[in-house]
Amino acid sequence: MRTYIARAAVVGAVVCGALAWLPLFGWWGLLLPLAVAIVLPWAIASLGRHRSWPALGVMGASVLAFLVAAALTVHFDTTAGGLPTVDTLVSVTLGLGDGIEQILTSPSPAYPEPAMVFVPFAVVWWTTQASAMLVSAGRFRLALLPPLAAWLAGVVASLGMGSVTLVSSAGLALAILVVLTSSTLQAAKLAAGRTVVLIACLTAATLLVCLSLGPLTQPWDPRSIVSPPVDSTPVTDPLQQVQAWNADPAAVEVSVDFHGSSQPLVLSILEDYDGRTWNVGSGYLRAGQDLPAPPAEQPAAESSTADITVGQLDGAEWVPVIDRPTTVSDGQWLVNTPTGMLRRVAAGSADSMPYSYTVTGAAPNLAVSDNSTGSAGTGIEGAGERTTQLPANLPDSVTMLAADATAGAQGSTAKAQALAEYLRNNYSNDPAVPSGSSLGQVRAFLEDTSVSNRHGFVAAYALLARIVQLPSRIVIQFNDPGADAALDGADVVAVPQVWLGPAVGWQMFDPVPEEGETPRNAPQGASELQTPDVPEVIPPQAERCDGACYEEPPTSLPLWLRLTMGLVALSLLATLGHLAAIRVGKRRRLRRRLAGPPRVSVRGAFAEAVDEYLDAGLLNPSPDLTDAELAGRLPAETGLVELARLADAAAFSPQAPGPQMVTYAWMLSDDVRGHLADELTPVVRLRQRFSPRSLRFRARLSRARRSSVATGSAREATAWPEPQLHEGLSEGTAK
Repeated sequence: MRTYIARAAVVGAVVCGALAWLPLFGWWGLLLPLAVAIVLPWAIASLGRHRSWPALGVMGASVLAFLVAAALTVHFDTTAGGLPTVDTLVSVTLGLGDGIEQILTSPSPAYPEPAMVFVPFAVVWWTTQASAMLVSAGRFRLALLPPLAAWLAGVVASLGMGSVTLVSSAGLALAILVVLTSSTLQAAKLAAGRTVVLIACLTAATLLVCLSLGPLTQPWDPRSIVSPPVDSTPVTDPLQQVQAWNADPAAVEVSVDFHGSSQPLVLSILEDYDGRTWNVGSGYLRAGQDLPAPPAEQPAAESSTADITVGQLDGAEWVPVIDRPTTVSDGQWLVNTPTGMLRRVAAGSADSMPYSYTVTGAAPNLAVSDNSTGSAGTGIEGAGERTTQLPANLPDSVTMLAADATAGAQGSTAKAQALAEYLRNNYSNDPAVPSGSSLGQVRAFLEDTSVSNRHGFVAAYALLARIVQLPSRIVIQFNDPGADAALDGADVVAVPQVWLGPAVGWQMFDPVPEEGETPRNAPQGASELQTPDVPEVIPPQAERCDGACYEEPPTSLPLWLRLTMGLVALSLLATLGHLAAIRVGKRRRLRRRLAGPPRVSVRGAFAEAVDEYLDAGLLNPSPDLTDAELAGRLPAETGLVELARLADAAAFSPQAPGPQMVTYAWMLSDDVRGHLADELTPVVRLRQRFSPRSLRFRARLSRARRSSVATGSAREATAWPEPQLHEGLSEGTAK
């Protein structure tokens, strides 16, 4: 019965190791190839065991079945659902390394590319095959190692995210416990000698479960060791593209139907500014229907779903989505992971438009009133490094203009509003005036012309915000279209956003005055701004806080981390305490044997030598064996036979042993133990020092002797030939 329990537990461990791969794709279709990768290898190993196949024959059958199963089950075309050809299978099999590289360079959840799906299929197949063959050989404990390796690989590949990892880790821990304890179940109680193993197993199980309760992104990301291929947008200047659409509205044809509240559709988010253009910067990576979570969360409005049809979008490959998108209907998509913006893989082909899709998302709440105070939000934590970078050779005059515009403002919100009001009150908006986003064009607008179109205001505001330590970006979007609307190029706008801290997130501020409105204040030149109150050189970032620097409030460790540390500490304390108790027990036993009466000391020398073999795992005797029978279990060259004769002579001789006999017995015992130590490896010697086998055997021996005395069934000692003792070894011959 215990064998069936252990076999079922190993199967459960294999299943849990496979389930750890599901969060990598967020695709339940992966269950089919994983199920095949478990069932077929196990069936082949079982068949080989019943037919007495050699291990080489089992592996050959598994290789053949692996190729056939891969051709029938790996879903190489998730859109069309077609089965792969033999050539496709061969190319994917040979490209297994490409699949691993794609996993390390793709966001999670990733798009189920053929080579990527082949990786978990192959890992689960061969780990299952190894476990099944070990189970057939009766090595149940070793059979746990392959599924544990598959589980660890799945967690690393998917960053340990999602509830599936929690279920798989808990199930794997349970399977390990069942296998380790099933062979030691005796009358519904665990054998005492398995305590150390069980405590260590509980520690590992605790780590597996508690780590799965941690954050979605682990402290070390394996994707950091590989530089992902960047698929950048071909648009050279996105703001110029928006101006072109505004001038030719027919170049854009988009229709949207919202299921829920209507929200602005976002085309692109520009976070990178190099002094020439604003652009996406980080590039796009392949994605599936479930899109990766944003690096920084923020308060969001009610989730909404939109059916979108793009009839025409000349000059760019952007895909209109809700900010932030969480899922998108089936298709070939690329995602910019910091922002969540999408592009299509098929974009640019002659028949790529029109196309339709469904997107779900929860747009951030951008409602910040004009009378918000500086306490509404502060800090740059969570905004991303790109949103704070400034171009090289930034003119001092522009830097001092930003400082003058925000003089007296305390807090991020107050500074952002002060910048917006400064631009609205001191500059004019003329749509007919050409503008650009380069550093020279922004400087000319701020210091010379004082007139620009909307996009010039947006570019200037985003730059000035970064100068005063406000993370900023530019969002290209459609105006709020309503529940059901047709959109064109005139509806596309560029708006600036400022990061107000993790509690508030990205908020939109409007620095653009009404068209034709006369500025309230005359623009100030660079020379007028160089007052003694403003230093010529701006201090480092750490000294330019003005009360708005964000300080992370002191917080305690997360609950999951405290739980993990506490359970691990308790497990380690129990394990170390148990090991210390074993060492103390052995030392006390040795002292009692050395300091006891002569009869006890001589028999103790023999018992000490036997215990060394017990702890090394080289002897597993029954408690009812005599000393002679015990010594006969080991080769004669060990020296235990002579020790056993001395022990019996000391126990049953009418004369007590003399001091020389005691010394001789312990000399033989030392020789036996020294010979054994020379034969053992360092690992076995370490295990021998902390093994409880001898303590457990002596306890069983004491119980057996008490029981035999009580029942009158004590065995007589084996008759040895009279030992040839040296003179003085006993009191009778010491005369």
